[in-house]
Amino acid sequence: MVLKQALANICLKVVVFILLLIGNQTVKAQCIPSGMQSWDYFNISNVQINGDGASQLINFSGGDNAVYKDFTSQSVNVTVGNTYNVTIDHVKETWGNVKVKMWIDYEGNGTYIEVYDSGIAVNNNQSTYTTNASFAVGNVSIPGSVVLRVAATYHGGSITDACTFIDRAEVEDYTLNVTPISATPIAVNEELTVTKNS
Repeated sequence: MVLKQALANICLKVVVFILLLIGNQTVKAQCIPSGMQSWDYFNISNVQINGDGASQLINFSGGDNAVYKDFTSQSVNVTVGNTYNVTIDHVKETWGNVKVKMWIDYEGNGTYIEVYDSGIAVNNNQSTYTTNASFAVGNVSIPGSVVLRVAATYHGGSITDACTFIDRAEVEDYTLNVTPISATPIAVNEELTVTKNS
C-alpha cells in the first residue's frame, strides 16, 4: 500500500511538471515574414488585446518604421472557443489606406490559420487610423502557447500569406497562452459502488 501511494505521488509530480513545462514554453514564429519595405509614417503604433479576466496585452511601439517585430515575449491568456477584441492603432500619411489581417499558428509548425481580415483597404484621410478587430480561438488549438501574427499593409502594399508581403507593410508577433475548454463531469447513474482496496 505504501509503495502504491509513493508511485502515485511520483506520477502526479511528473504530470504537474510536464504541464508547467508546456505552459511556460517560449514560442517563436516559424517563419520570418519577408517582402515588406519600411516607409516613414506607415506603422502599427499600438496593439491592445483583451484576454480572459484581467489578462490584457498593451504594446505601444510608436512610429518606429520597423517592418517586423517579434513581441512573443508579450502574452495574453485566452480560452478555446472564445472571441477576443483587438485594437490596432496606426500612424500613416493622410493619403494612405490601411488593411489588417491576423493569423494564429495553432500547432507551432508554421501553418498559420487566418483569424481576421479587415476586408478592402480603407482611408480616413487622417494621419492616424484605428482598426477594431476580433478573433476566435478555434477548437484546433493545442493547450499552451501559440503565436498570433498581426499584419498591416499600407498604401500600395499587399499580403500574399502570413509569411509573404509586398511593399509597405508591418508585421508583429505576440503570444497567446491557450487554455482548453474545461470539461464538466456529468453523472450518468445515481448509484456508486466502492470496493475496498480497488
